[in-house]
Amino acid sequence: MIGTGEIEEEIKALIAEKGLEDQVKLLGSMPTEKVREYMEQAGIFLFTSDKQEGWGAVLNESMNSGCAVVASHAIGSVPFLLRDKENGLIYKDRDVDDLYNKVKYLLDNTSEQKRMGKAAYLTLAQQWNAENAAKRFVELSKAIIAGEDGADLFPDGVCSKAPIMKNNWYR
Repeated sequence: MIGTGEIEEEIKALIAEKGLEDQVKLLGSMPTEKVREYMEQAGIFLFTSDKQEGWGAVLNESMNSGCAVVASHAIGSVPFLLRDKENGLIYKDRDVDDLYNKVKYLLDNTSEQKRMGKAAYLTLAQQWNAENAAKRFVELSKAIIAGEDGADLFPDGVCSKAPIMKNNWYR
């Protein structure tokens, strides 16, 4: 696990309680470049933040690194970047059983893990990339300057209209 946070001591205690010291390592905080190195070696990325995360750019980074992502539905970018069972798995926030089942599925089905990791990478490489964002931004800007609404110019992806999401949008 990379990073630090409010529940770090609880996590350390849980690791000890379950006897997982040999399997789970707490690596602490580190520079972004180092985090990306770990992501690029990983098959699965668990994104367990909640709605306080905001967009959660780490989802973009993990998908771009080819990880099969298991992410909480409450993270801002999840409904826009992840398509459940296509390029990652979404679990209901705070539902530990749902999280467990999805992680276990990927561990038991490495071909699905690889397929979703590749699909995640392609989502970022082909759709949610800087070049596409710049082109769409210019097109959207031209439409707005011309007095057009522009809200429905792009049905999905960068510069698409983002609906107001209710917290229970997932299930």
